[in-house]
Amino acid sequence: MTKPIGNSRLETFCDGIYAIAITLLILEIKAPEIGNIHSAQELKHDLLLQWPSWFAFLLTFLTLFISWVNHLHMIALLNKTSNTFIYANGFLMLTVVVFPFSTMLLGRYINTEFSTLPVVLYCFNTFYMHLPGQLFLKVRTNQKICQKMRRVKQRWWQQQKW
Repeated sequence: MTKPIGNSRLETFCDGIYAIAITLLILEIKAPEIGNIHSAQELKHDLLLQWPSWFAFLLTFLTLFISWVNHLHMIALLNKTSNTFIYANGFLMLTVVVFPFSTMLLGRYINTEFSTLPVVLYCFNTFYMHLPGQLFLKVRTNQKICQKMRRVKQRWWQQQKW
């Protein structure tokens, strides 16, 4: 049987991944080149043309932020982690690091005739991000069931008159 592992390193690792992924989102949004701008009206126009990138950025920022908050609560529920939890968490981190790419595609192509594939990829990314959460709940439920079974077994052994 493997020894339970503490959560602090896992939590730090995941916080770093979320922080980097969220930071990478803004790098896709570029300021208009100063040489191409000749008036405040042109600057305003160029900034307004970037609405798809800002929409994708805000959508993903909120998605990742909510996921991070849920992840914090999930880790807080577990006093120790297991290999199953670590692998499920690794899959979650994979979906987190892919988000900047799917966000970039969504931002660039959402307002074009080629928007279907980027929207589908973004939706798949979001869907697959939630699968580890279901596994986390299963792991947590199994832990609670195992704890209850141990308590029942201990009470039964204590009640026996040998």
